[in-house]
Amino acid sequence: MSTGLIIIAFFVGIIAVLFLIMLHELGHFVVAKLSKAYVYELSLGFGPRLFTKKGKETWYSIRLIPIGGFVSIASDAAEPPLGREEEAMQIPDSRKIDYIARWKKALFIIAGPLMNFIIAMFLITTIFMANGYKTNDMNFYGQKFSDNSIAYKVINNKLSEEGKGFSPDAQQYAITGWEFRFENEQESFKHYRDYKVNDLGPTYKEIVYPLIEELKNKAFNNPENFERFQLKFSFVEIERYSGKVQKVYSLDNSEFYKLDKDEDQEIISAWKQQNKISMGVAAPTRYFKSVGSAYGYGWKETFDQSIALLKGLGMLFTGNIQALSGPLGMANQTATVMDSPTTFFLYVAGISANLFMLNMIPIPPLDGYRFLENGVEAVTKKPLNKKFKLVVYSIGALLFAGLFIIITLKDILIG
Repeated sequence: MSTGLIIIAFFVGIIAVLFLIMLHELGHFVVAKLSKAYVYELSLGFGPRLFTKKGKETWYSIRLIPIGGFVSIASDAAEPPLGREEEAMQIPDSRKIDYIARWKKALFIIAGPLMNFIIAMFLITTIFMANGYKTNDMNFYGQKFSDNSIAYKVINNKLSEEGKGFSPDAQQYAITGWEFRFENEQESFKHYRDYKVNDLGPTYKEIVYPLIEELKNKAFNNPENFERFQLKFSFVEIERYSGKVQKVYSLDNSEFYKLDKDEDQEIISAWKQQNKISMGVAAPTRYFKSVGSAYGYGWKETFDQSIALLKGLGMLFTGNIQALSGPLGMANQTATVMDSPTTFFLYVAGISANLFMLNMIPIPPLDGYRFLENGVEAVTKKPLNKKFKLVVYSIGALLFAGLFIIITLKDILIG
């Protein structure tokens, strides 16, 4: 990937995130205005102002550091913005955030994250309904096969015995198990799951992940094995939309496929060059039978994308820092999706879903903590201690700063 493309992708990614942050803050802003709160400023970014448009009451600003934004509302608990002290003295208590009804304050806090969720849901459901499918779905049934790949050859050879054949993109066949060995050796390595007609076929993850692991353990690190590799698959024929099994092809009556040094020379050469055995199997496309089913699955996908952020954070506690990406990692990811509008907007939707879930985590200074804090104060009917708030918010800010530094260093050092 060229340096120029990564640089372009970095700025495209920053613009996309800034747009999502702007809409997030707009959610807070709209609810604040509807609640009759006095809004000093709606700002995109932090630090010194680069641009300011002054309204009768609210200033609209773009600031130097593009890593967030804020809505500044009149409050007895905070000093007014510099230069607006006299203005603050004229604001009635009824328009300060301290005196607004608790339910309105809760709605104000939650409006930002909800805006990110709505954006993600709108983009995902619209794309799914317009296209009628979702590509590369590892949780769907079956697999896609690369043309002239070893997996395609093995299955097509078996089907040819019955006078059948199939296109690599047809996706009506799903691998259910395998057995492989090396020529002149008695030992073979077998993995098989039994499926019956009308069962749901295997998902991509269920079959391909164990196959990759088995190949890595037994065959990846010995190039001499590549020309002696013999393989057979069990597989099922599945219905396109539901994934239900229509016919079963077992291992028992199959012959091992032995690579031909002439016919399969291109495959063998690729294996030697990469120093690994590759089956040429990819995650399938999930086709939707109707616009309604596409819309419904769009909701599920939005929730799945949101939960992915929590899973990534959870993996940090196991020492796996690869689960999250900083600005440089995001640039690399953005570069890989820029060639397709569909893929790009699904990627943006994923970021928006992550922002929704990130902001809902009850850790200061995130909206989730502020929502929790508002709830506690509503129940106890008194504000939390100011010193306690200062300590908690300071610790939270330090934790997030540390996490940002760690992830950025990971992007630089590990990639």
